Amino acid sequence: MKKLTLVAVAITVLAGLVAVPSAASAVQSSDAPATNQVHAVEFIINNEPLVKDAKVAAGSDLRIRNVPAGAQVFLQTVDEPVVQLPIALSTQVRRTWVYNDLAPSHRYWVRVLGADGSKALIRFSTEAAASTFGGAIHPVPDPTKCQRSVCKYGVGIPIRIEFPMSIADKYKAAVEAGLSITSAKPIGPSSWGWINDTTIGFRPRDYWPANDKVIVQANLADVQGAADVWGTNFSMKFETGPKVIIRTRIADYKMVIWQDDKKLETFPISSGRAGLDTTSGIKVISEKYGYQLKVLWNPIPKKGWKIRVNYALRITWDGEFIHSAPWNYQLGEANLSHGCTNMSNEDSKWVFEHTRVGDVVEADGSPLKVTNDQAYGYWNYTWKQWQKMSALSNAKAA
Repeated sequence: MKKLTLVAVAITVLAGLVAVPSAASAVQSSDAPATNQVHAVEFIINNEPLVKDAKVAAGSDLRIRNVPAGAQVFLQTVDEPVVQLPIALSTQVRRTWVYNDLAPSHRYWVRVLGADGSKALIRFSTEAAASTFGGAIHPVPDPTKCQRSVCKYGVGIPIRIEFPMSIADKYKAAVEAGLSITSAKPIGPSSWGWINDTTIGFRPRDYWPANDKVIVQANLADVQGAADVWGTNFSMKFETGPKVIIRTRIADYKMVIWQDDKKLETFPISSGRAGLDTTSGIKVISEKYGYQLKVLWNPIPKKGWKIRVNYALRITWDGEFIHSAPWNYQLGEANLSHGCTNMSNEDSKWVFEHTRVGDVVEADGSPLKVTNDQAYGYWNYTWKQWQKMSALSNAKAA
């Protein structure tokens, strides 16, 4: 009689079922070729054996060893909705499959299905994250000025998310991949771009569609922003109004208002005098001040000034406004301001009443160009420049 040898077999009891290799493979003859021997599949967490129903730390690394050739390996969350995770063969040494950085607060199910019908199964879960981060989506809706708590902006409105901590380069692609924009209308080519380590912005290649509905979502609960610091989920909704473009022709002392590609009005203006030039480029209305005598001032000693005006629209962070200037008697004739766009009280009132935050100002005719640090929005980057600021596009290029 031939001597029989019992080979180590992984047996897991799950939901009342016993999952075992087939009987033919569980007991092998000593005369059988070595290639047909069965080795027990090993489930390892952080270099320690994983036991059924264990609860492990968020960010743990899963290793599955001794996976038979031809076997299929599945890793999925048990929570709703069920998500299949991309576990892959990492090395032929002990045929090890790997999944790193398990997300917090999930139940997981691992299945190894052999080509011969053998199975190795295990369930486990992860603990809640010890440390988390969120973010603030801008513009922040002002419920006192918005209907149904959904604000309506112009087609140039910039979207940015500010995080309360620096996102290291190694995590930026994953964080960016967790962000999404849902638009009721096609927005064409678009991209996120990292402004710095704490801020990411979004823009279409062209302006937003008019009269659109947009949802900005950050699904970061399964994403690390730093070692052992996991994100949270948050979102914001907004709408766009008609496409309003203000074109200021600085050298011609003229402003033309366009709405949905139709000319509405033309106004005489006076821009910055030589040495205090109004900038050319794409600017966006970021703040509006009505009939309230807004105080505008410039703290730079050599350019110091302080005035009170009505109907002021901020178009750069460093102090360019479109505003009433009843003292300027050369509107439409000469550029005499300190850098702002001067208008009559009546004309500035009309512009104020027919624009909103996010409307676009396209200025030309000045030797001084607006910088991306000055402008509200990201429209002065070329499209290629903006795409290069995406961590995902950089990851693809690498």
